[in-house]
Order: sequence, then C-alpha cells, then structure tokens
Amino acid sequence: VSLPQRDDMEAIPGYLSLHQTADIMALKWTPNQLMNGSVGDLDYEKSVYWDYAMTIRLEEIVYLHCHQQVDSGGTVVLVSQDGIQRPPLRFPRGGHLLQFLSCLENGLLPHGQLDPPLWLQRGKGKVFPKLRKRSPQGSSESASDKEDEEATDYVFRIIYPGTQSEFVPQDLMDAPGAGLPPMWQPSTRKSSCSSCSQSGSSDGGPANGCSHER
Repeated sequence: VSLPQRDDMEAIPGYLSLHQTADIMALKWTPNQLMNGSVGDLDYEKSVYWDYAMTIRLEEIVYLHCHQQVDSGGTVVLVSQDGIQRPPLRFPRGGHLLQFLSCLENGLLPHGQLDPPLWLQRGKGKVFPKLRKRSPQGSSESASDKEDEEATDYVFRIIYPGTQSEFVPQDLMDAPGAGLPPMWQPSTRKSSCSSCSQSGSSDGGPANGCSHER
C-alpha cells in the first residue's frame, strides 16, 4: 500500500496493518524503508520517513472515501470527526482494497459497523454493495442487473449503534453518502474529499461527485 505524493514525486510504498486491543482499534502505515532495514542504524530514528508513518485510531474516523480505478486498484481517504482528511492510501490491483474493508468490518464487530455494510455473495464472499442508480426518468435501476463497465466510488460511514459515537458534525453530514440507508443513492453534490474536489468540477464530474485519480 503506497502513499501518493504531490507534484511529480514518486509514491512511497509501505506496510498497512490493523491493530486491535481490548479498548481500541488502530490503523498503522509504515514506509517500507523503515520495515526492511534499508535505513542505516544511526539514521534510523532521524529518518525523514518517520514523518510519513501514521497511526490512526479508528474511533476518530467517521468516513472512508473509497475511490476505485479500473486499471490501478483503488484509494482510501479517511475523514475524522473534526473534518480532517488523512493522507490517501493507494491499494494495488487484485482485490486488496476490498480485503482491507472486509478486515476492517470484522474488526469493528460487535460494537461498530460499516454503513453501508459489505454484501456477502455466495461463491465470492464479501463484495462491494450494489448501488441503485437513477435513470433520467427517475426510476431506480440496480447495478446488479448488469455488469459495471466502470469502477464505482463509495463513501462508507463507521457507526457505533447505541453509543454517542453516532454523533456526526453537520459539515460532515453534508458529505456524499452521509446519513443515507445502506442502499444509498449516488450523490450529485460536489464531493467533500479534497483530493477529489481539486481535480473535479461540479459541471463535468461523475454522477457521485468524485473524480479522484480517474
């Protein structure tokens, strides 16, 4: 899993892991240079790569913006309760993004869950939920009725039913997919994801308001 850089800088490859204790669940991302010992012992603690390492408590995260690319895997942007967007994490091809979401969903149980939840499909295991897309006539058309030609972007919300953690600031509620039922409708509003908003426009963007790295 790599950390994309701005401008023409090469993405930094790293190791992504989920850690769970009796009290918290945390996501950690560490650059490969710190994992495989390529940085000298004397420079290890002072390495600039420590500036990129991340430890994120999942209880601080409200939304996961998942941006799929047909030819290059997908990207996840975590949005915290205060609206801060964490650096995007780019997953390689081969279902790694879905595998990460599946592990995250299992780790949140029994107190937390993803909304919408992943679907369980016979013979395949967990898959992305199918969306209902609005036709020009206003009727709903299920994406499961035909093969998707393009990758679909999703906004997952982390909720904790029956706890105060369900409180979400109003500005985050305006994000695409916020507060919608599991079978959510693609939003035509501009995405709150800064990495999407910078490259997309309200006039020519995709139907769900997200154009991250398309």
